Amino acid sequence: MLRSSVACEQVRVPDAQEQRRAAEAVASRMLFLRLSRARGGVAPQEVAVSKREVENLKVYPVGGQLVLHVPRGRGEELRIHLAAHGIRSKVSPAAETPYERLEVFEDMDPETLQAIVDEWEQ
Repeated sequence: MLRSSVACEQVRVPDAQEQRRAAEAVASRMLFLRLSRARGGVAPQEVAVSKREVENLKVYPVGGQLVLHVPRGRGEELRIHLAAHGIRSKVSPAAETPYERLEVFEDMDPETLQAIVDEWEQ
């Protein structure tokens, strides 16, 4: 009879706060990569984007489309406002962050979209 000795390690499961921080770090890194590609592949040391630098309700051109971050729970409201102006968009909740991501599918000028978004808050 052969005996096998397998060592068992205890694995610590991260708590909710650690999981949230990890998700925020991933979301921040993904946004950084998208913005750096949108800016022509700028080297990482030239463009530093962290979660704190993402502004709510600011239009960002990312990968051939326009994206903006909306306070959590308000994305659908803004999507309806944009639809009233004939602008197609989609709301995606950003994992474990205080905002939702709104992607605009129309080929339009970022400044025009920003003006329509600014009008929504008035």
